[in-house]
Amino acid sequence: MASRGGRVRKDSNQEIYVRDFILIKKYAKNDMMYLHVPKWVKQTLKKSINKFKIDNFDTYNSAIPIKKQIEKLFIELERKRIDEWFTKHERHY
Repeated sequence: MASRGGRVRKDSNQEIYVRDFILIKKYAKNDMMYLHVPKWVKQTLKKSINKFKIDNFDTYNSAIPIKKQIEKLFIELERKRIDEWFTKHERHY
């Protein structure tokens, strides 16, 4: 495989080009909303997820910034974890 220096990651721009893995969901019929964070994302975030409010959003617009923050943090932590794995196993991508 090529060395890491020549390639730019797709998600390295200001805008994050990743599929949505955190969903904004509604309760039964009222307007309150919450974020559904998958188990594998929670495992990566561990203690960090506790500082975010993921329940009881008044509107869709109030849920979006928190959703983006969690996605950005998840991407940063996953990137760090993958880099550590490649370094440990002396491989390049």
